[in-house]
Amino acid sequence: MNSPIAIHKLSAQLGLTSRTLRHWESEGLFESGRDCDSGWRVYDETAVLRIRLTALLRKLDIPISDIKKVTGNITNPLSFR
Repeated sequence: MNSPIAIHKLSAQLGLTSRTLRHWESEGLFESGRDCDSGWRVYDETAVLRIRLTALLRKLDIPISDIKKVTGNITNPLSFR
């Protein structure tokens, strides 16, 4: 497994704001951890995959409530490989 990625690096990588990531997390679309040294939010591989899926679905104007229904049934997005 890859090491967790910090919120500022992930937001830059995906072209999303950290505010968007925090909002989506507050909506329950994924979970973050915390870096012990900096206190920043960090995301593991599963969270990053959920964020990528959420970003794609939002580009298609799918409401967050519908995204929650879809992703709520996915226990491990890595199993779709």
